Amino acid sequence: MPAPVAPPSDLQTLWRAFARATTQQAYCQAWLDLQCAQLPGARAGVLVLATRQHGDTYETVAAWPGPAAVPEALAKLAEEAIDEGCGLVTPLESGTGVAYPLNIDGHVAGVVAVAVERDRDEQLAAAMERLQWGIAWVELLVRRHQRATIDEELPRLRAAVEAVTAVLAAPDYATACTALVTELASAFDCDRVSLGEFDAGRIRLRQVSHAAEFGKSMNLVRLLEAAMEEALFQGVEIAWPAAAEATWVTRDHAALAGDRGGAAIHTLPLVRDDGRFGVLTLECPAPLDDDQLARVRAIAALSVEALAVRRRAERALALRLLDGAREQLGRLLGRGHLGRKLALLGVAALAAALALVHIDYRVGADSVLEGAVRQVVVAPFDGYLASAPARAGDVVAADDELCRLDDRDLRLERLNWASEGAMLERRYEEALAGHERGEARVLDAQRAQTRAQLELVESRLARTVLRAPFAGLVVSGDLSQRLGATVEQGEVLYEIAPLDDYRVIVWVDEHLVADVTSGQHGELVLKALPERVLPITVTRVTPLTEARDGGNYFRVEASLAAADAGLRPGMEGLAKLRVGPRSLWFVLSRPLARWLLLQRWRWWP
Repeated sequence: MPAPVAPPSDLQTLWRAFARATTQQAYCQAWLDLQCAQLPGARAGVLVLATRQHGDTYETVAAWPGPAAVPEALAKLAEEAIDEGCGLVTPLESGTGVAYPLNIDGHVAGVVAVAVERDRDEQLAAAMERLQWGIAWVELLVRRHQRATIDEELPRLRAAVEAVTAVLAAPDYATACTALVTELASAFDCDRVSLGEFDAGRIRLRQVSHAAEFGKSMNLVRLLEAAMEEALFQGVEIAWPAAAEATWVTRDHAALAGDRGGAAIHTLPLVRDDGRFGVLTLECPAPLDDDQLARVRAIAALSVEALAVRRRAERALALRLLDGAREQLGRLLGRGHLGRKLALLGVAALAAALALVHIDYRVGADSVLEGAVRQVVVAPFDGYLASAPARAGDVVAADDELCRLDDRDLRLERLNWASEGAMLERRYEEALAGHERGEARVLDAQRAQTRAQLELVESRLARTVLRAPFAGLVVSGDLSQRLGATVEQGEVLYEIAPLDDYRVIVWVDEHLVADVTSGQHGELVLKALPERVLPITVTRVTPLTEARDGGNYFRVEASLAAADAGLRPGMEGLAKLRVGPRSLWFVLSRPLARWLLLQRWRWWP
């Protein structure tokens, strides 16, 4: 049978104990007693809370019916509820365990777990519901404790922020040190506040409040530095007069207090993550209480970072670089920082690969395919264009008609000279028959002149048809839109290049032309035929340059090893000329090295 619920008289007693609780321990114990007394069949219970806000460690603050009565399985159930962050119901050796967590601001701040005798599922649901409602009392306690902690720490943080604001507002490191000791002396009514720096294994007095110059008081400086070193090297805060239970050495503080006439002294070492920074010494008419000391610690903790940043920023550039290098070296050679070590190994491996791996260094440049020769077809005389069957891009055979000039005027002129020649021939024969030798000689000369004119006309008639000088490709010339138009003697009508003999024009950047010499081999890939790699050989590096794409390029001529049937003059592509094996470092750093050398020459006097 399940254990009965506590009678009303006992519940009233528990409620009164809960209402009169003045401490957290009493409050939690009374609450757990009240919860377990109202749960039918409760056998044991435990309440676990986090040791601090958003902490990851927990402690048992209450147990029912006593600390020795908490089963181990129930404690494990509480840990499981903390890990899961939700309510759990788990069978135990005797009964059932019910646990419900206390969630505050998304964090598990505690858990209550109760072992009950299992009777019916309805009872387990009722037990879970009671714990869910009852945990709100514990949440109220935790939030009150958090509020009290915040109220207690708020004045300390306000004072610390004010002091740090004064430090940050200072224009330089010396003024920041003065602002810190002045703020502390004013806030805590100190007779004197001193700041010492840790440098080269010892403390050096940096600033003293209420004193513009303190260097002349050598005895005071010596006593302050000795007291500061006494606290720093022991790694503890030292208060004078020392407490009876204190185990640290206070000899130098006693000497400083004797020199000051028995004043209270508080010395706080200033330590950062990267080591010791300095020491603060406060000399007051009366010892500081715990709250004042907590405020001093908060101010010191926030100010030391600001002072360290200011001091580092004002150091010489060489010292800052040296410190940075030392810090990075320590991270690389010390423990941790696995990512940096792997990155360094990767860089070292990359550098080794760049230095040791050699590849075939090639100079790449734009190129164009041209015919080895280019025959120009020009107009033989002034005339009119009668027909033009050939156009640019046509493949023609030798003696194919390209165009024809109008020959009607030439035919009329030929008829005229032929008639003139026939007339002179008849008159010449009549002069011979009449034995007129003088006139026969004149007519013979006129007859020769007429034959010459006739031959000239015949020659011009033969040249009215312009034919291809050899088989090839018409590179330029489209006269189909000029039929009937006049052409002038010497006007270029067509350009023809052969289809079986080519040369490659490579435009090499002036920065790379020194790597190109005659006889070098390379490869050419044309845009129209990207799947074919054509071997080429440099035949000539000409001194001719051309401005292209904002740069200066030299004209380099190369020959194809073999002509391809698909090649055409004018095709463009990319040529790569092999220079020889070079390291990856040489290939990748060559542009930068050339630029640096040029800049050095430009700016060097």
